Amino acid sequence: MKSLTSLPTFIGMLICSISFLVPANSFGASEPDQVGLTRKTAIEMAIRNNIDLRIEALDASMAKTDVQRSRSYYDPYFSATVERDKYFYTGERYGTEGASGSLSLSQNLPTGGSLSATSRSGYTKPDSDFPDDDWTDWRSSVSISLVQPLLKYAGKDSTELNISLSANAHEESIEQFRFFVIDTVFSVLTSYNELYTLRQVLESRQNALNSAQHLLQQIKGQGKGDHRHRMEVANTEYAISQRRKDLVDAELDVRDKEADLRFLIGIRGKTEIIPQDAPSRAEPHESEAQAIEMAINQRSDLKQLKLQLKSSELQQSVARQQLLPNLALTASGGLSGIEDDFSTSIKQVRDGKGLWWTAGLQFSVPIGNNAAKSDFRRSKLRTEQVKNQIAAFEWRLRDKIESNMRSLMSSRLQLQVADNSRQSAENRLAEYRKDRKRGTA
Repeated sequence: MKSLTSLPTFIGMLICSISFLVPANSFGASEPDQVGLTRKTAIEMAIRNNIDLRIEALDASMAKTDVQRSRSYYDPYFSATVERDKYFYTGERYGTEGASGSLSLSQNLPTGGSLSATSRSGYTKPDSDFPDDDWTDWRSSVSISLVQPLLKYAGKDSTELNISLSANAHEESIEQFRFFVIDTVFSVLTSYNELYTLRQVLESRQNALNSAQHLLQQIKGQGKGDHRHRMEVANTEYAISQRRKDLVDAELDVRDKEADLRFLIGIRGKTEIIPQDAPSRAEPHESEAQAIEMAINQRSDLKQLKLQLKSSELQQSVARQQLLPNLALTASGGLSGIEDDFSTSIKQVRDGKGLWWTAGLQFSVPIGNNAAKSDFRRSKLRTEQVKNQIAAFEWRLRDKIESNMRSLMSSRLQLQVADNSRQSAENRLAEYRKDRKRGTA
């Protein structure tokens, strides 16, 4: 990674090109005992195989199903009813009986209202001992009804509140997943670079032990046997024991870091990982101001807070509307027919003989309306809280970036000092070897 800017682009390409819900293993059915990994391959394996990423991916998928579920508010609703009725008058053998059936289809509207269409047919006839009571009334009708709130519950914001909230929650889950991907990639980069460094340390510890053992053989080969010779042998044997301890510690550090990296990239076995790429020493292209601007525009956790603010402001707007009284327009109309046989009643409906309509207003308001007032106050406080959280987050973000830039400058100096120290150590080693050859060491 040559710059901070290229990393999110690279991660985005990987996210688009890799399926997170299909298990993948870069090594096939069996994992080798040892593998050399490039940094890019390690990142790709992490995005393919990291189990925590797969868990986060499922969270995003569940959030998407919540969006689909909330949109079911606009699914048409079909209903059918069949009824049988009978009425008797007390004290007399006289009554009526009948049957009816209806079909209806209703649809919620974005304005907050609902529209329904109904078709109904049924008959009524007498049930008595009187021979003259022999008639049948067939009633058929088709109608359309509308209920439309005018104050409370009116408008698209109120109607689609749950849809908007679930859509924002879905976007939050995507940003959370994106944040988790970036965090995992940085963890892989950190573990990869640390493992590379620890392997260099392990190699240097092994070289130091070999050098001390070789020195001991040289000292013993001189074979003078005097006090100075015995002291030099004892000192070298002590140094060898220290080098062995350093080597054991270095091996432990390498094994622990390998275990961390194997978990991140999804290798279940005990495969030994050999990093192929040295840690990059390239300078970032961004200035401090550019880094702050990029973080404010691209940080996933900050985007999540802004989505929460969007949801909170929407809830506050809807809660303000709930303070209004409930006033609704109701209207319905249709065609009806009544005759002594079914086909004639249907013909009357078809010919428009029985036209009817009705319209009116419904008004209601809770006395005090304390519940709506409390909900509005709470939503207003929540909006103010999220605004403060965003301001605090941006403040801490700037401080953190400035601190990281200072750490970067310090690290540059430390690298320069380390390079000078290494050169000095190599010079000392070369002089020591010359003294050994001259017998003056």
